[in-house]
Amino acid sequence: MFTEKIILDKTITHVYSAKTQINFNQNPGPYTAYLYKATDPSFEVMVSPQIPINTGARSITVDFEKLKLPKETYVLIVYNNLGANYVWIQEE
Repeated sequence: MFTEKIILDKTITHVYSAKTQINFNQNPGPYTAYLYKATDPSFEVMVSPQIPINTGARSITVDFEKLKLPKETYVLIVYNNLGANYVWIQEE
């Protein structure tokens, strides 16, 4: 069991790019990540199923090109067994 909630890096502005990397605190263990459109809360895409991440890993990469998602503003929400956290990924 993990004793640390996921804390995503909100100290920088995350800007949409083909592959956007988001940093977080220590390895949070298994997590699930979803993308939502800021203008359409019913839009939901799973970025990462709940799988263990590599030891020492401290980031998640959203591959917009692979997901075939257009340049827009999104909210990335990452969940683990202790809760959730989010960041905005802005169009520009």
